Amino acid sequence: MSKEKTAHHQARIHWKRVTRILLPIFLVWVGVVSIIYGGLVHARPVLVEQELVVPPSLVEAGPFAQFRALPGQSPQGVRKRIVAIRQLEADLIREVTVGGVVRLQSGEIKRTYTGDAPSGCPT
Repeated sequence: MSKEKTAHHQARIHWKRVTRILLPIFLVWVGVVSIIYGGLVHARPVLVEQELVVPPSLVEAGPFAQFRALPGQSPQGVRKRIVAIRQLEADLIREVTVGGVVRLQSGEIKRTYTGDAPSGCPT
């Protein structure tokens, strides 16, 4: 009977050791997968102003007639429109720190620049 107890006790000790080794490895793996998922999947819609160069023949008619001309430019050739794009939260956080995006009264996020991103913090 004492041999059975000893064997049972040794088996319990073995599973405790295995659990001590595998549980932290599993938790680290779950953490890494969660961080990768959060970085690659979480994105927010951001309003972006796009400029379109339109051939003069399509300015007054066609699919580009709905876009208005830029201030200070002739109505022919350049149009702009605001579209929503999905931007990763990590990129969005970086842009917030340099003043590249603002939250509108409606709760939407809008990019404050066109072209290249601002290079430094505005403060």
